Amino acid sequence: MVIDQEIIKITFLFIFIYWLLVVGRRLWFSYQKQIEKNLIVLLKNQAEIIEGLSYYLLKNENRIDRNSWNIIFVDFGSDDETLSILLRLQQDGKISWPVYAITAKEKNIFLKKLAKDQPECSQYVLQLESQADGRKALRHLDKILANDKHAFELAQIQYIEHNS
Repeated sequence: MVIDQEIIKITFLFIFIYWLLVVGRRLWFSYQKQIEKNLIVLLKNQAEIIEGLSYYLLKNENRIDRNSWNIIFVDFGSDDETLSILLRLQQDGKISWPVYAITAKEKNIFLKKLAKDQPECSQYVLQLESQADGRKALRHLDKILANDKHAFELAQIQYIEHNS
């Protein structure tokens, strides 16, 4: 009887130690998280969908963080309210991702500079211009955030190598 109690105590001790190791490992890796991938959303004249797109990304922020994504919004010469909507959302604290405004001519220079400044990150570019279908954009983003490799081809995502 005494031996059975000792075995039970030792078993519980091992289970407790295992639990501590699992929790400790999760905490350690959560603090060690680093951004591995940039999703650069190039926008031109997307005032109709940008707010919905932003809210969709906020709603899926846990998937973005879990998969080490960093979202970067870049307006490249919109004639509508796209940039002002993004800046308002950022100022109101609704989005925390960086927002840039560049000209269409600066687009390639910007992308190359970003890849050079962050060589440890993979750069993925989603370009939305003209009359983008909001549902289609969200469907592609959903697959991208789920790391569906085929989604990159379907959405015509441009991948920029680390050493570009």
